[in-house]
Amino acid sequence: MIIVVGGGIAGIVSAILLQKKFGQVCLVEQSKKIGGLYRSIDCKLNVTFDHGSHFLQSSGIPELDRIILEEISSEKWLELGNLKGGGYYKSKFNTQTHFLDARNLPSNVYEKGIVEVLNITNSNPNPLNLEDQLYSFYGKTFTNEIFRQILSEKYYDCNLNELSPDTHGLIGLNRILGFTSEASREIKLSKLYDQKFAFHSLQDYQSPYKNYYPKKGGIESWINLLEKKLNSLNIQIITGAKITNIEHNNGIVQSITFDDGRIFNCTKIIWTVAPSLFLKSSNLLNKNELLKPPKQIHTSLHHFVFDKPFLTDVHFVQCHEPTFKTFRVTLYPNIQKSKNNISHLTAEVIEPIASDLGELKKKVLSELIQIGIVSKESNLLFQDSELLTKGFPLPTIELKNNNKMYLDLAKKKIKNVTFLGRASGDSFTAGPVLSGVYRTISNLA
Repeated sequence: MIIVVGGGIAGIVSAILLQKKFGQVCLVEQSKKIGGLYRSIDCKLNVTFDHGSHFLQSSGIPELDRIILEEISSEKWLELGNLKGGGYYKSKFNTQTHFLDARNLPSNVYEKGIVEVLNITNSNPNPLNLEDQLYSFYGKTFTNEIFRQILSEKYYDCNLNELSPDTHGLIGLNRILGFTSEASREIKLSKLYDQKFAFHSLQDYQSPYKNYYPKKGGIESWINLLEKKLNSLNIQIITGAKITNIEHNNGIVQSITFDDGRIFNCTKIIWTVAPSLFLKSSNLLNKNELLKPPKQIHTSLHHFVFDKPFLTDVHFVQCHEPTFKTFRVTLYPNIQKSKNNISHLTAEVIEPIASDLGELKKKVLSELIQIGIVSKESNLLFQDSELLTKGFPLPTIELKNNNKMYLDLAKKKIKNVTFLGRASGDSFTAGPVLSGVYRTISNLA
């Protein structure tokens, strides 16, 4: 038997691919439900809010897409193509794109920054940290006036030189706007500048990847379809179970033991959660050798229902305003083209220190009006806020090095374990995670 540890999308898709290739598979998840961040919750007004990730996206890999899209019918699902995003920065709401518009900076700062960017001809291919990367990519002015204010002060509460390269991409700052729409189309013909600057609207670029969302309900509908597929393939699903011991001999895992005493023999383990947990469960490190847990970034979700339509038709809004708490807003009626008399949304907040949820909810509600999403005349019909207990680790250089150390040690000690998804250091976004899962399992002997 092959045991897959972790019931997020990496674990689910791994289990399906493994069953097709090897046969008997067991999927293990510590929570009561599989799906990871792809969860949804209902409220008494008969609307649904997503609990984490929102959209299902095609991968561009035919066999993988057959698995993740097999039950996605046009009768129950919307094919959205490019998502329509909005961006808020320096008190200006851009309803054409979610990318940050550097032209909103004071003119002297913008002009100095854009000259620096255009004069950079060779970016550092191996930056030591995020600050090093941004200096060599965007120059000091934009790094200090844009990225430092948002990343260091709003989200992470640490210096840029403590953060891993590419961390800015996690919150939608992988590209910025810097010119007119026409000038951007021209400058993006250069590979050098295409990586730095964004198009201005959906009309400028059509992604080859499709986005999907259910016509009714939330994104957990996708997980329900995948769970049916797991059951149809006779893949055993164990939820609400914690692994307390991994038995191994001569570098080969032989069995796992759960907290209720059950023991499962196995020939291979696919591990999709933190590699440090594998080392701890397999007694390859004692408690004194395990490094202290990383600092957590806190995520809270704020769900609202209003009695009037929203003031914009965008699918989501990325809030880049450093002084605002709001990180991202998802507007469900705009996605589902709902004609109900009520409008509902979820606002996400990312912060280094968790705020009082009651006060945070009031601030977010005020920001929704200031941004231009919700009318001042709207009446609030429902509100609920929740702090996601797991959060996510602060993406520092230290964390990256520690995870690599754990991963290298586990691979050195144990032969029949494969680390996939975030356990392998892959991206936090679904597309790269699933593509990595597919490539790795395709090459497994």
